[in-house]
Amino acid sequence: HGSHIFEKLPEHHYGPFGSPDWYRDYKAVTGACMMIPKTVFSDLGGFDENYEIGYGDIDICLKAVEAGYRVVYTPFAELVHHEGGTRGFSLPPNDVLRASNRMYEQIRAGDDYFNPNLSYLHRQPTIADPRDSKREDRILRILHEFNLIDTTALEFNPMPGDTFIGDPVSIQINDHQHKKILIISHELSLTGAPLILGDLARQLKNQGFGVTVISPIHGPLQEELEKHGIEIIINPLILRDSREVIRYLENADLVLANTILSWRAVYSAKSCAKPCIWWVHESQFGLDYIAQYPQSSGAFQAAHVIVFPSQQTANIYESKLSGEQDEVIHNGLDTKALDRLEFREPIEIDRESFTVVNVAFYEHRMGQDILVKSLSHLPADITLNCYLVGRRLDWLFSQQLAFKAWRRSNLHVIGELTHQEVMSYLQAADVFVLPSRDEVLPLVLLEAMYFSKAVIAARVGGIPEIISHGENGLIFEKEDDQTLAEYLARLYRDRDHRERLGRKGHEKVIRDLSVETFSTRWMSIISQLLGEIK
Repeated sequence: HGSHIFEKLPEHHYGPFGSPDWYRDYKAVTGACMMIPKTVFSDLGGFDENYEIGYGDIDICLKAVEAGYRVVYTPFAELVHHEGGTRGFSLPPNDVLRASNRMYEQIRAGDDYFNPNLSYLHRQPTIADPRDSKREDRILRILHEFNLIDTTALEFNPMPGDTFIGDPVSIQINDHQHKKILIISHELSLTGAPLILGDLARQLKNQGFGVTVISPIHGPLQEELEKHGIEIIINPLILRDSREVIRYLENADLVLANTILSWRAVYSAKSCAKPCIWWVHESQFGLDYIAQYPQSSGAFQAAHVIVFPSQQTANIYESKLSGEQDEVIHNGLDTKALDRLEFREPIEIDRESFTVVNVAFYEHRMGQDILVKSLSHLPADITLNCYLVGRRLDWLFSQQLAFKAWRRSNLHVIGELTHQEVMSYLQAADVFVLPSRDEVLPLVLLEAMYFSKAVIAARVGGIPEIISHGENGLIFEKEDDQTLAEYLARLYRDRDHRERLGRKGHEKVIRDLSVETFSTRWMSIISQLLGEIK
């Protein structure tokens, strides 16, 4: 975007292209030592405070030149500048993105004070090589270096040429009265984070907000949301290219980025001075993801508010947070929607048998193998059927479960079902088991509790925040298949205990974990944030 000419050349250097000892007109000078009349500074609107660290000096110089002023360099002021001595050398990606977007036209037009026969790639004046990359391509590479564009987007979405981004898109063009919320989601399935997001989107719509959801892929949640008047946009590059998010921000009042995967959208919102809430659901997966994509870590500083589904999840990101920007909102359950469902008992269920159900993705993290192992520890007089419902994420792990089911007559791997079919399995269960190795606060746990099912769950994530051991469920230590087997045997033999746990779990959901409680907390945060940004 801009660099120091004559950098690293000897003091009083004199060469064929001049000397740093000469007065010069420039398009911009560094803010490390800059003087400007107060009246001019005020007339120009001062520094753009939406830049956190970099580019504010370039920006005000460009505004001065555009207003008809000259930017003059004098060689007769000598200072020692300890570059990065206090703040370090890092630049926030949102600063890079904002400068690239706002200065792109001038970058493309070139510098009026720089000889066109010299190379833009060298800080020491050098004759340009015809093979030098274009200035526009250099901007694209900078964005890629900051991981604001991933390799796939770099290949399929090159710089458009005349403009930094593609054609801007106005969201909810027929709604001129309500505040508009733009939601970025990684998918539109009827599972996990997207399903909870769907509940929130409907609540926002009911509260009078205009709501647009953008996802890289289609999914069954799309039809459900469109029925409620929520605008759905499918953009395959929305998570891969921060420029794509900017296209939709012009008339958005607030951005809600859903899951750790939407971190580029947080930078995009910050670069355009749009208030942004980042809803981070993931626990250990999130930390592993940040280790793989280190640039995502800075998005915690760029978001105005970060919402976590449990205190335990917030705690694991504590080192990345600053101030009091985090909020904990437990997931809420739309019990009225569940009451409207028509249940049909699954044909696979043997109603004469004690029924254990688990619902989760088929992957090692979800711990179905721990549940299977616990079945081997049960006393011989206990007969039950165990049903594993879920979508395959890990092919090898799924095959291992299928092989174990082939060897055991009481183990059934059901596969992926519709949400209504999943609810039918929960309705038919005597006990719901959640043996996860890593978990946050899954919605299916709340659903099982609402259906008054006795719950056995591993002590991971936010589960101990809603389940009191022995009161409204049973908790075992992660990986402890022996204790899980003991709890299964206990509930098998003690129907009263089983029903008491289920009844208390139902009361917990009604009292503390309803979608109404959930949405009230969200509305408070959104209203406060929109009020602060006015």
